[in-house]
Amino acid sequence: MRKLPSDPDLERAVLGALFINPKMISKIKLILNADDFYHEDHSKIYVEVINADSFDMVSMERSLRIREPSRNWVDILGNIVSKVLISAGIEKHAKILKDLSVKRKIIASASDITDQAFNDTVQASDTLTFWKSKIREIQSDHLVSFEDSRTVVNRVFKDIERKYETGEIGTGVRCGISAIDDNLFGFEPKTLTYLIGRPSMGKTALALEMAGNMALSGWVLYFSHEMGREAIVRRRLSSTSKVFLSKIRTGDIRGENGESDKDVWGRIIDAANKLSDDKLIVVDSPSLKVVQKLIDFSETIHMDYPLTAIFVDHVQLMRARGAFGSRHLEISYISDELKGLAKSLNIPVIALCQLNRNLESRINKRPQLQDMRESGALEQDADIVIGIYREDRESSEMELGCLKGRDSGTWVHSVYFNRFIQKITDNTRKRS
Repeated sequence: MRKLPSDPDLERAVLGALFINPKMISKIKLILNADDFYHEDHSKIYVEVINADSFDMVSMERSLRIREPSRNWVDILGNIVSKVLISAGIEKHAKILKDLSVKRKIIASASDITDQAFNDTVQASDTLTFWKSKIREIQSDHLVSFEDSRTVVNRVFKDIERKYETGEIGTGVRCGISAIDDNLFGFEPKTLTYLIGRPSMGKTALALEMAGNMALSGWVLYFSHEMGREAIVRRRLSSTSKVFLSKIRTGDIRGENGESDKDVWGRIIDAANKLSDDKLIVVDSPSLKVVQKLIDFSETIHMDYPLTAIFVDHVQLMRARGAFGSRHLEISYISDELKGLAKSLNIPVIALCQLNRNLESRINKRPQLQDMRESGALEQDADIVIGIYREDRESSEMELGCLKGRDSGTWVHSVYFNRFIQKITDNTRKRS
């Protein structure tokens, strides 16, 4: 039987180096966890080392003896300290130990996946999801890194210089709606945004307008958990062609007010050609309401079609695998996973969110942060929250209010919403 990858001498060398140079602990903690040590004694000693207030070997031995009196900690600690004279190369050695640890975790995960693959009661799709989650878990642990202040400051300074020289404003993905772009300067990578509003206020219309504009310059993935792809396309055809959605839905393509049938068809055909050339990917598979599957799908698509942004419509229709004590905890998990997806793919994720019923009892029905369903979890994860409000379903004035913006602050703008063609256009009116 082959031995698992490990190096006990190197483990002792790293621990000994920490004994003689405790200042290195803060750096090594960013590289190694206790479970990265293969030998259990070394793992326990490492825990004591990184939590020690002082490096008094007598106190450390006493603490270890209390935890496990059967071990001869005096000899074990003495064997470590006696063989290390200098702490040079400790970071390099720590990274080698990390690499060996990752290999062991890969081997263990491969064994687990093999067991699942031989299990007739487990579906292949669930086995693939399990495997990908294991890989993500290993990668997230292995890829932990740090940079000193000088490195980060230099990078930020160069970015400021580049923007100044080129006249570029902002680094995020612009959505084509000035009321939003002028305040946010685009949606930054690694951010999670929630668009919140009551039913029929225009959340989907706004999201599709934004996604369609973003798709002119890069691939955008739109998860539609409420509407089918055909319904989404009909809305986009109406908005782009400016032909009433009711006409497109019914096929009653007759000209009015002096316009011929041919002219109306011409506008629809032009819109269809335009939409066929953009980079918006609409997905409506019910299975992708499971957040783990949505993440797997997004990562797979991103390999072949580098994504600019992801939209999720909407978060309350999602669920997660696993046992949760309440829907609140499940939504919290889903929101955290969406935030993790934004970070791992280095793109913005924009999710739509329904509001709770308490809003209906208020006179002022403009959205507030506390109106978000399961708002504690969603609000905490969000970098940006934009509230959407209209006086009623017939109103053409839509208010967009930034209720939370980590860098932009709060603001309110008015835009024009044509509900007949599901089109949103800019207004110049701003309310402080």
